[in-house]
Amino acid sequence: MGGRHLYLAQHVDAVLRQLQGDFTGAEKLYLANLEAARAIGRTQGIVQGHINLAFLAAQRSDTSGLRGELHAYIDTEFAGYDASGKILDTLALCAALASLVGEPELTARFHGVAEAHSARVAFRHAPADVIAIRAHIDRARSGLGEKRFDALAAAASTENPNGVIEFARGWLKALSV
Repeated sequence: MGGRHLYLAQHVDAVLRQLQGDFTGAEKLYLANLEAARAIGRTQGIVQGHINLAFLAAQRSDTSGLRGELHAYIDTEFAGYDASGKILDTLALCAALASLVGEPELTARFHGVAEAHSARVAFRHAPADVIAIRAHIDRARSGLGEKRFDALAAAASTENPNGVIEFARGWLKALSV
């Protein structure tokens, strides 16, 4: 078994490890897949590798790791069959990072755009990804109060996801963690 089959097998194993709380084991497998994608110059695999590592960092509440993984791929042009998924993942990860750095209003904005985009494109996060970001969304919602958080998220829901990704690129560059 090699190539794409090995990549998928390692990915499934990494997700299972992440769900079981074996973050070190999951990280090793995600890193192996990232290196394999780099070795063959597969841009989508490289971006997905950074996204997987970013969700893992979010689950660990590793602010520096999450920022680093987002920064590693956010300037990549999202194209191809999974552009909507990559946009959704990036918005959700930015929401988690905003929560970690104490910006609950920005968390609500990223979350509102992500939820609206998810509904439009009928794309949902994998269970491991939901677990990774849920606590950060809940913390921001609790800090702002449910009504205020939901109002900010609803106001953001009409924003263009690509425009918010552009904003996120600048925000990440300016963010010192």
